Formats: sequence, structure tokens, C-alpha cells
Amino acid sequence: MKRGFIRVLYGDCTLPDSNLRKEIDVIIDNPIQTDYLAYIYGKANYDYLMSRGVNCKLVDERPFVWDKAIGLRHKIESYRIAMEDDGYDQIAFLDWDTVLVKPVPSNLWERMMEKKEIQACLYTLKQFMSPWRGIHKIGSGARTGLNSNFLYMRDKTYPSKIIAIWDTIKDWDYQRNFQDNDEIATMLFIDKMYGKWIGKEEWLKYHEPIFARVTKKCSYTKEEKDISECCFVHRWAWQKI
Repeated sequence: MKRGFIRVLYGDCTLPDSNLRKEIDVIIDNPIQTDYLAYIYGKANYDYLMSRGVNCKLVDERPFVWDKAIGLRHKIESYRIAMEDDGYDQIAFLDWDTVLVKPVPSNLWERMMEKKEIQACLYTLKQFMSPWRGIHKIGSGARTGLNSNFLYMRDKTYPSKIIAIWDTIKDWDYQRNFQDNDEIATMLFIDKMYGKWIGKEEWLKYHEPIFARVTKKCSYTKEEKDISECCFVHRWAWQKI
């Protein structure tokens, strides 16, 4: 069984003072490491990461294949490439601001199989994140969705299905532009699988990853979610872990 961690890089990381470059350097310089494959858009990005010893695959020499306004489409494409083209049976996608804070346990992949085929941390925002659930209905979960800083999958059909949903949401008009949001498409995909929003309790049981957590806007209290085994932490730029 082929399984592993993946990241994706598009845009321009060659400017030393850019936030993207800072996030990447934090990951590379972190004394706690695990193997991952980085899918790269942009020859300059590829050359920099290769010079830093990162395991890379150059997807396209252009830094953007999709317009910058819908840049997160590159992220979903990395899921598809990993599972359809490169033959991964299990992947865990990591954002560049997802930091490893303690060593990955040797049984991580087996433990991930204890829950559903797709897993991600749940968070709740002030704006509508899942508006199809009913923006005027209290308790509908319209402000709650998944955070794809750590996204686990073990079904090879899921990436293309998420891409198909992405293509349907470009004309939505709520409080924000939903076209450039991979999390919206992925959350809607899961809701469609169930035919409904399953709620926080069921999400915690079946889709909330054991080994990852968010440090901002988490939908669960410390009492609700056990974070003792979390080794991957999503941190905003201004946060310390």
C-alpha cells in the first residue's frame, strides 16, 4: 500500500520576505521532520525547494496553471495527481502553515483507517462557510466547515468528485467569493455523500483526525476533542504553537 504526506506549491516563493517563503522555511528548518512529497508549480519554486533538500515533483513550469484568483484549484489538483496519477492509496495533504510539533507515530496510517475515508479538522467562522445548510436557520451549521490544512483521503475517486463540485460553485453569491475555496467544495462533497450535514458530534466520531488540530476557530472545546496525540498543528501567521 502506497501512502504518504503531500504538499503543493504554486505562485512565487522566491521572495525571502514573503509570508509564503517564511512558512516554507519554517517547515524546512523544523527540527521535527517527516517525509513528504511537494507538488510544484513554477520552475523557480522547484529550484528553490530542491536546493533546500525537499522531495519535489515539478507539475508545471508555470507558477500558475489556474488564474491567481482561483489559486486553490492547484491544491485540489494535488489530491488528484497523488491518488490517480501517482498511485497513492492514502494521502494526508499538509498546508505550508501546518507544522509538525512532535514525531509522527509509527501507526499513524493504521489509526487513520479507524475513521472514515476522508478526514479534516472542523472549524467555525463568523462568515457563512456552508451556506447551503441554511443561512437563516439557527444551528444549521452554515458557519461551520472543514479546514483543509490537514486533509486525509483513502478513496481514489474523491479528488475528481471534489473538482466536479468546485466547478459548480463559481457563481455563488453570499458574503464572500466562494469560487476560490477548496474547503467549500470538499465540505459540500461530504454533505452530499450523507445527503445532509451530519453535525459536530458525528463529525468528531467519523471525520475529525486524531493527529491534527487547528489553533483558531476550532469547533470543539478542549473537553470535547482530545488533542494529546496531535502532532500536526495549523497555526496562523501571528500565532505561536
